[in-house]
Amino acid sequence: GQTTFSMSMNMTETVYTGSTFATVSYIDITNMTISMTESGTTVTISLTGSESSENKLATPTYKTESTYTGVTFTGTDNTDYTVVDINGYPVTGDMAMTVNGTVSDKRTESGTVVESSTMSFFNLIVTDQWNNTTGIETTTINGTFSAEMTPAVPCEEGTYSFVTVQPMVMNMNTGLTTAGELEINGTVVVTFTSTGAVMVSINGGTPVSYTDAELAAMCATI
Repeated sequence: GQTTFSMSMNMTETVYTGSTFATVSYIDITNMTISMTESGTTVTISLTGSESSENKLATPTYKTESTYTGVTFTGTDNTDYTVVDINGYPVTGDMAMTVNGTVSDKRTESGTVVESSTMSFFNLIVTDQWNNTTGIETTTINGTFSAEMTPAVPCEEGTYSFVTVQPMVMNMNTGLTTAGELEINGTVVVTFTSTGAVMVSINGGTPVSYTDAELAAMCATI
């Protein structure tokens, strides 16, 4: 069967201070619609609306705001919970998540924007399968994600389209990803090797292994 739940919230909370309670100190506003649909092993959660919190007593005054536009999370859980290890955890797992929509956050101080971010998801699909007996976890990423930030954050802002050429395989005992190939924006190919090294090819060039420090240095120049 199918179960559907929906709720709309339109709330304003105002906190007053002072001897006569005439001074507004905080204002919290929520205008949100949340819905959830459950069918078999699949659950879809949708968010649309906004929320804000304003502190009028702080110096400088500040306000945080979040906006959710067409946000949906669709998760499927095919994990077998009847077979567990000695700690009670499932021996194997099989999950998938699809994300769509846009989430925007903003912080202002005395009316001036000091931080903001906008993240958009376009049919971003992540699958995850694991086996606690073999210690192997397999992951795929497909779809598109974009991010805009103030102040700018090198190597995090931009639009990224992911195509999993070969699933990423991680050894949960060592923490190393030892196989897999991921294509980004059609020009960058990331290959995970059996030794745990990560090889990166740009525009069809020779694959190169970059350390975290080298990647950080490259980002600093962008």
